[in-house]
Amino acid sequence: MSQHNKLWISLVMAIAAFLRSYSGIDLGVDDATATAIVGAIWSALVWLIPNGKPVSKPDGDQNG
Repeated sequence: MSQHNKLWISLVMAIAAFLRSYSGIDLGVDDATATAIVGAIWSALVWLIPNGKPVSKPDGDQNG
């Protein structure tokens, strides 16, 4: 993937949390518990998914 893996998983989970909250998706629990579940999954994914190493530029690249 890329060096921004944690950024992408956070953006996806933020969108998922927003959609769950505002579209009325029912997880079978109250709102506070559902928020805690989404937050726990979010934290676990950010912890589990490592960032990739930055891509190094060739020595002769003058554009960066």
